[in-house]
Amino acid sequence: MAYALGIIGVIAILYGGGQIPTGNYIIAEIAKQLLKLECELYGVHKSFLGLGDENCYERFTIQRAREIQFQTGTYLSMCRKVDPTSKEWVDKIFETLEKFDIHKLIIPGGDGSSRAAAGLIRVARRFKYPLQIVFLPCTIDGITNSETIGYYSAVAESLRHTICMIANSFATWHPDYVTPRIPIIEIQGRNRNDISVGVMREIYKLGKIGKYSLNDFNLIFIPAAYEWSFNDLLRKIYSNNKETAIIIAEGAKPIENYWDAISGNSVGERLKNIISAGGIRECNLDIIGYLSQTNDSIPNAELNLINDWVAFAINAMAKTERSIAVIKDGDKFKTMSLTKFAKATNSQDAISLSEDELKEFENNLP
Repeated sequence: MAYALGIIGVIAILYGGGQIPTGNYIIAEIAKQLLKLECELYGVHKSFLGLGDENCYERFTIQRAREIQFQTGTYLSMCRKVDPTSKEWVDKIFETLEKFDIHKLIIPGGDGSSRAAAGLIRVARRFKYPLQIVFLPCTIDGITNSETIGYYSAVAESLRHTICMIANSFATWHPDYVTPRIPIIEIQGRNRNDISVGVMREIYKLGKIGKYSLNDFNLIFIPAAYEWSFNDLLRKIYSNNKETAIIIAEGAKPIENYWDAISGNSVGERLKNIISAGGIRECNLDIIGYLSQTNDSIPNAELNLINDWVAFAINAMAKTERSIAVIKDGDKFKTMSLTKFAKATNSQDAISLSEDELKEFENNLP
């Protein structure tokens, strides 16, 4: 992609979301593409908190970008739940930006970060400080009918955990029980249903886990925002002599009223406690978020997508002075107002599965 002319001045990158396997690759790719254009570039450590601390600004080089590309952990680090528009921080932020003569920020992050960025733009107008923010939605948050950076890696990483969990549970026998442990895999994150569906589809493609074919065990899938019955789940577990594995999305709550009286901080933990309470079956629990940062499950499709996404974002930055989010809708990238994007992400609910998706997995639903 040929770059548009017009990127001048100093640019800063900060990382605004939770950790994902592709976090460092995104930061590195932004840095490499901007540095090839001979931009002066800083990486801001500690996210929005670091914007007001000149000690958190690191002058980036191509060598540094190459070094952090496949490191574990998020190189720029983050600070959650910091409101950059609060009186405590806002003066420091604009003083520091002015000191470095920075008027352009690129922020990859999740929905909370997009709202913080939109708030920063509102304050910048009040301060009459010219500031442009280009936002790249990642960490598996976003708006309906648009992709986010990190989805493919989240599915790959969650699938890896799921396969290991099921295979190890089925191979571990308790001498007092007739069957192996029941593995319960709880998948967390705003778009946990999308990730869970991706994991289920990949398991279908594999056709087996370890030495077990899909016909050899009960694979139970419980999405969030789906009406399910714990009693039906128990019947599914005990209706035959097969092993059972359960993939459940964060927040899934059954119709039985007694569920709220069960101890446990997460839906997976509650499920484990109530199944194990009868002393008949033993459960293992693994909670998988998109926060895993192992960097060993990044598909090539994700890497190619990031490269193209960043290139489009840099072009968009050069063509406008507005603050924008760069989203992928179908096969195309497009821009939208950062304020509009931030409003569209303001939800705490999981995106429900469609009727077609539910039908696809009806044999696995309790």
